[in-house]
Amino acid sequence: IDKIFVQGNDLKITTPSMIDNKGTFVCDYADVVVDGVNPQSGIKEVYVTGRMRDIDNPAEIIVDLNRRIYGTDYNNSTYDVAELEAEKTQLAKVGLYMGEPKRVYEWIELLQNGSTIGFRYEDTLRRTIRCDLPDRPVVVDIQPIDIRNDDMPVKRNAELYASSCVVKYAYNHRTDSYKQVENIDYQEQVIDEHRVKKVQEYESLLTTKADADDKALIVMKDIHEVRPIVTLRVDSEKYPQPRIFDMVTARVSVLQQQAVLPEIQVGNVLSGADLSGIFAFGDDDYVLGDDNIVLGEFVQKPDIVLGDEWVIGDIANWQDFEFAEAEREYLGAITGQVIGINWLTETNEVEIAIRQRL
Repeated sequence: IDKIFVQGNDLKITTPSMIDNKGTFVCDYADVVVDGVNPQSGIKEVYVTGRMRDIDNPAEIIVDLNRRIYGTDYNNSTYDVAELEAEKTQLAKVGLYMGEPKRVYEWIELLQNGSTIGFRYEDTLRRTIRCDLPDRPVVVDIQPIDIRNDDMPVKRNAELYASSCVVKYAYNHRTDSYKQVENIDYQEQVIDEHRVKKVQEYESLLTTKADADDKALIVMKDIHEVRPIVTLRVDSEKYPQPRIFDMVTARVSVLQQQAVLPEIQVGNVLSGADLSGIFAFGDDDYVLGDDNIVLGEFVQKPDIVLGDEWVIGDIANWQDFEFAEAEREYLGAITGQVIGINWLTETNEVEIAIRQRL
């Protein structure tokens, strides 16, 4: 407990005594009783500021919640201690005031939304957290030959897009109000490009202006663009342990229309041909040689003969390549963040949603 405010004729600060770790304290009658002597005459309004306990890191608050509510000790059998300790250093101090009953997962959601950087709480074999860090090292490079789905529609979450953002911080429980900061670093760029001014607001548990400024900048670096989201299906052996917030690279082409490329009969690849230069589409209708293998596209511009039936020359502007009524947007190599994982156990494959970040 930091301070206790007492509302009488005016608002004054009083000093409590006998504070314990359950949040109970003792005040003198003279400070909180209406007549200063007899508590039966009524108590003045009392406002308390501060934390419920002297813990201000979101990860440590989660550990404390689990220990107090579930009796879960903090050790290597119940937590991935090494990862949690490393990840929590990314998170700024917060003030979580538990003024009303909530479920544990609701408190954790407040911590996730109210921190400088978003994070994921994992409650699996061993509890841990993972922060939303776009500068993580890339864990897997997905090549076209690895991609098992021929239809790769691109999605974009326009709800996150904004020209500026407001971060509210330092919540005052007595007045039910916040302080706030606004980041407009990308506002001119966004308005010039899209002629749209859109402000996103975020309520946080942060307690200082510096931390709120950091959060506002981190948010705007991400949401000043509408970033594509691509879903890929790969063999689980290629990516055996996917995790949310993993960074991956992938070479993908995205189908922009419902029509597929026309069926093309292609003979066997010439003996000794350099397969690394082949430019192949990711549709079922396209067969390379005698093997019915679905390929994505390679970004190398090709100059190679496939059998005797089709010659692919040097396509100078392959990004805008069109074939009949089908049009593909070639994103080439993208770096993205895993935001969704779906295990396809019947086929021993995993489907991952990747949101481009860099």
